Amino acid sequence: MIEVLTGILVIVTGFYALVTYKILMANSDAVSEMRTQNQNYSRPLVQPTLFVRESTNLFGLRIRNNGLSTAKGVRISIDRDFFTFGEQKESNNLRHMSAFREPIASFGPGAEVEFLLVQAPVVFADDADQNIVPIKFEVKIEYAFSDKKVCEETTIDFRPYRHANIPQNEVANELKKIHKALEALGELFKKQ
Repeated sequence: MIEVLTGILVIVTGFYALVTYKILMANSDAVSEMRTQNQNYSRPLVQPTLFVRESTNLFGLRIRNNGLSTAKGVRISIDRDFFTFGEQKESNNLRHMSAFREPIASFGPGAEVEFLLVQAPVVFADDADQNIVPIKFEVKIEYAFSDKKVCEETTIDFRPYRHANIPQNEVANELKKIHKALEALGELFKKQ
């Protein structure tokens, strides 16, 4: 009888050890997932975006660290030449500008650099030369943080902006109207 009870006790203890081990593994996986999520949340996130300068038809490229920590050794490159404002001279070649030639040692949270690229009529012209102002190109950004290295590629594409409305600043527009009215009023006083 004691042998049977001992056997049952061994089986129950084994079952308990197995369940405890599975709980331990599930907790370990959960902690690992939380650690990964925390690292993803607090990491640097250097992203290129195309933007339209408010109240103009001027496009720009913004490189910004949208993350919560500093990116180290940032290298930015593009896959083809892009001559700003459609002017084919080396000083206007985006690839040859310092941010695209030399690494940025440290790029903190919220840090950004902007490049004015081209006016809409130039990039969307029927005869636009794709070797001078390509309508689409790739930006590659490499950087490090903690003990990790990141390499991300983003397509910059002007095409969705064709025939789109230009963002307007209503306050600036109203100020322009007031300015014109004051100028007209000033002219009236000069005539008297």
